[in-house]
Amino acid sequence: MKKLLLLALTLTTSTSVLAGGLGGGGVAYPQARFGVVFTGGEAKQNASIDTAALTSQGYTGITTSVGKTKKSSGRLALQYHFTPRWALDVGAVDFGNTDFNATLTAPAGKSSAQVAQDVANATTKRGNDRAYTAGLQYRMPIASRASVNLGVGAVAWKDKQNITVNGTSHQFNTDGTDPYVRVGLGYDVTRNISLLTNVERYDLDKPVNRWDVGMAVRF
Repeated sequence: MKKLLLLALTLTTSTSVLAGGLGGGGVAYPQARFGVVFTGGEAKQNASIDTAALTSQGYTGITTSVGKTKKSSGRLALQYHFTPRWALDVGAVDFGNTDFNATLTAPAGKSSAQVAQDVANATTKRGNDRAYTAGLQYRMPIASRASVNLGVGAVAWKDKQNITVNGTSHQFNTDGTDPYVRVGLGYDVTRNISLLTNVERYDLDKPVNRWDVGMAVRF
């Protein structure tokens, strides 16, 4: 009898488990190392044209308008779980575009290219061309199938601006790398599928605030 009890204890304590799926609840599953995350939601940035900067350069009669700052946003990521709770997270995120309009009088001697460059420098950067992320995620179980997911990392982005001055179009590209944070909830539907919802903040030129819902699949 003692031998049977010892065998049962050994089998229980030696099992490799993942505390929840990618969503990260407390269900004991055999550990899966890789996962794919795909979500959709909305990104918002309080974008603007810095009229004070343009005024300081001699521009006058400035009026500006900004289009819709909330845009549909998607994210696709690959995760590698090096422990049951910690994972590397790399992916791509789409922030959408913001449209700007400005009417102004340029200082004497400014060419259309110089005017376009000055306006581009004064315009908020959104990372609308592409944005790639790399970071860490920590999953904290709060129930048998649910977890709080915390993420932190960096986003490498590229912003493309097309500015038209008196009928002539000029294109400018800007890039940068900035930090992001993520807080979310996960719920394990099955041992391989989890439902997710997140709120995120990307500290670009002006912060991009994003929310999403989606799914994670591990294998």
